[in-house]
Amino acid sequence: QQAERDYSTAGFAAIVLHLRSHGLAVLEIGDRPTLPPQLAQDRCGLSFAASTELLRRARLFVGIDSGPMHLAHATSTPSIVLLGDYKGFGDYLPYAGRFARALGLAVVRHAGPLRELPPAAVQRAIDAELAGSAPTVSVVVPTYRHAALVEATLQSVFVQTFGHVEVLVVDDGSPDDTAARLAPLAEAGRIRLVRQHNQGQAAARNRGLALARGEFVAFLDDDDLWPPTTLERLVAALRKEPSAVLAYGQQRTFRGEAAAALAAAAAQREDAADTETAAKAPPAGEAFDARAAFRLHNRLSSPGQALLRTAAVRAIGGFDPTVWGSDDWDLYLRLAARGPFVKLPHTTLLYRQHGDNASHDAVRHASHHLGVAARHLGISPGSWWRHQRHAAGYFVPNLLAHAARAGAAGAGRTALHAYALALCFRLRLALEPWFVRDVARNLWRLLRAPLARPLGARAR
Repeated sequence: QQAERDYSTAGFAAIVLHLRSHGLAVLEIGDRPTLPPQLAQDRCGLSFAASTELLRRARLFVGIDSGPMHLAHATSTPSIVLLGDYKGFGDYLPYAGRFARALGLAVVRHAGPLRELPPAAVQRAIDAELAGSAPTVSVVVPTYRHAALVEATLQSVFVQTFGHVEVLVVDDGSPDDTAARLAPLAEAGRIRLVRQHNQGQAAARNRGLALARGEFVAFLDDDDLWPPTTLERLVAALRKEPSAVLAYGQQRTFRGEAAAALAAAAAQREDAADTETAAKAPPAGEAFDARAAFRLHNRLSSPGQALLRTAAVRAIGGFDPTVWGSDDWDLYLRLAARGPFVKLPHTTLLYRQHGDNASHDAVRHASHHLGVAARHLGISPGSWWRHQRHAAGYFVPNLLAHAARAGAAGAGRTALHAYALALCFRLRLALEPWFVRDVARNLWRLLRAPLARPLGARAR
């Protein structure tokens, strides 16, 4: 409460900016705001008494004088206490230092007024404290050829209300200027940037998983965004259910600018519209056996909706790099055998739709999806029918659109392949006159092509 008098505005600013350089969000607690105007957005307006739950989730607590010591100790929050000499208080400084250390708190002492404490001394203490333990969450961002989008994705990670995070960006051989754009963030220590030859998204995710130091791991695609409370909610869900191996929320789709999407999400109500019917939906906020639910269909639009226990993901071998597009569904099915999942009603992901979405390769995606289904559903006709009925809503429109584009471009073989895959998901298409007509048209084009070539060309 006396920090405004005891410590300089420049000192406060230096500490806050140094904490931000570690990728942390910074909040001020206390009965009287003391941060300078340029840092006013970091004020949370909570008194010490009302800050207990906030501190339990904090990565680090920097306290002024001895007042916050008991609060830091009671919440088991890693803490640094700044102590200055007060004339007329005798041996206060050494006594307070011994007391703080007895509570397990780091101490920065200055044998003069606290307002003269060099910010560099505090920065060194912060570096030592943050280097001494692993982060709670490792965020893995595989990126390929999305230089114009990945920076907005990372910014949505940096502004998370949960701050004990490391960010691992795996550049999967991007041919654009992705590495150059991300280099300043890596040099500033905000991300760990790893580069590799192009091996596919599953391999890039596995590379990040191998380097992850956190208790939990999240896989965020390089074109999606997180609302600010995503990690806070998901970490709390897994803390509440120690047996759960995965927690996930809802997703909203957006097009266009990231800032507009985040603002729109903030303006909407907290709970997202649940796309699962009441009869089929797992209970919100409670651990449930996810095996049957995920065998029915993949309930996550993108891995960024979820937070997983790192040890559990490693125990099943991570993602299968031979699977394209449905490697996440394959992982969830294997992970569900190790423990329950937790479903939240809140929006945890903003899914960006654009022309370069990997899921737009409909034929390749559907082919690999059917391979995963064959691996996990076996030969049970009932299981296949139920799964295909649910998956059809996603795959059939994409496959039919793909077939129409291929047919218009004269690629009859590709169009027929897409139509055949669409039949695997919705067999009754074979009874639709328009479907039969389109298939016949492309089949005729395919058969007519050799006949249309000159006799001499065929002989050669």
